[in-house]
Amino acid sequence: MVSKLIYLVEGISGWSGKIGSWLIVPISLFTLLEVVLRYFFNSPTNWASEATGYLFGIMCFLAGGYCLRHGMHVKMEIITGRLSQRRRAVLELITSTFTYLFLIMLLWRGYLFALEATVAFERSGTEWNPPYWPFVWFLPIGAFLLLLQELSHLASNLICIAKKERP
Repeated sequence: MVSKLIYLVEGISGWSGKIGSWLIVPISLFTLLEVVLRYFFNSPTNWASEATGYLFGIMCFLAGGYCLRHGMHVKMEIITGRLSQRRRAVLELITSTFTYLFLIMLLWRGYLFALEATVAFERSGTEWNPPYWPFVWFLPIGAFLLLLQELSHLASNLICIAKKERP
């Protein structure tokens, strides 16, 4: 049962990472457009840089769980690289407590921030002035996806400690 939940969460992380990775296409196109318009036609846009920033933020929030699933976050390999798989799982179990606290706080405060922005129909306040509130929702969504993957990682570590292997 636990292995099925781990598999489900890792599937969700995989899909969110793939969706997030596709955002590099409009980010690249908007950046290219801005460079061409600015330097070849002396006619910069007032929206490309801001749109690129929003899309980049969404990409990062969606890719957090994917990165955790594939071990792409920064780690102290000097210490953990010398440990057995079981001892590494125990160390990750201890240190992940701080991650849970951070992610729960990020999820809670991000939700409140997104809710306030939605209720106020907040806009960016720039010259382009797009609605800001839809982008803000990716903060708690990303925190939730990362928390799910971290819980899956916790279950995997507990199985490793109990059975001396990873599922």
